Amino acid sequence: MNYKSAFTALLLSIALLGGCAEPERAKLSEEEKRIKGREAAIMLIKSLGDSNSDVQFIAVENLVMIGDPAVEPLLEAIVSENPFVRRRAADALGRLRDKRAVEPLIMTLNDKMASVRISASFALGLLEDERAVGPLVRLLNDERDNVSKMAMMSLGQITKLKLGIERESKQKWIDWYVDSEKAKSEVQ
Repeated sequence: MNYKSAFTALLLSIALLGGCAEPERAKLSEEEKRIKGREAAIMLIKSLGDSNSDVQFIAVENLVMIGDPAVEPLLEAIVSENPFVRRRAADALGRLRDKRAVEPLIMTLNDKMASVRISASFALGLLEDERAVGPLVRLLNDERDNVSKMAMMSLGQITKLKLGIERESKQKWIDWYVDSEKAKSEVQ
C-alpha cells in the first residue's frame, strides 16, 4: 500500500466513526448512530471505485463493520456505472447477509463484467436464499468458466447439495433443477 492509499485508508476509518471519538459515539442515540453510519457508508462507497484494491478492500471491511446503515447506500451502489463499485458493493452486501439485497444481486447476475457476476453469485451463496436458485442455474451457461463455477459453488451453499463445481457438474445441477421444478409443479 503506497502513501496516498494509506492516507485514504486512514480517512476511511475516520469516516467509519462518523467524525467523532469513541466516548462521544457511545453517547449517541441509536437513531444518531444510524444516521452517522449511513453518512460514513456514503463516503466509503466512493472509495469502492478507487484504482487501488487495498483501498477497495478497506472500504468493504468498514462498510461491513457499519452494518445495517450501510445496506441502503450499497443497494444504490450496486447499479453504479463503475464496475469496481458494483463488484465491491456486491461483496459487502453478501457479507452483511441482509435479505433486502437478494433481488438487486439477482439482477446483477446479468452484469456485463464477469467479475461483478462472480461477486454477485458469491454474495447470493452467502445469503442462502432460495429465490437465487433459478437465476444461478441460468448462470451455469455463462461464457466464462469462473462465473459458472462460482454459480455452482453458490448453488451448493444454498441447497446444501454436493453436485460439484467441475465443468461436467453443470449438467448435474441443471438436471437437479429441472427435477425439483417438476416436483414443485406436481405438488401444486
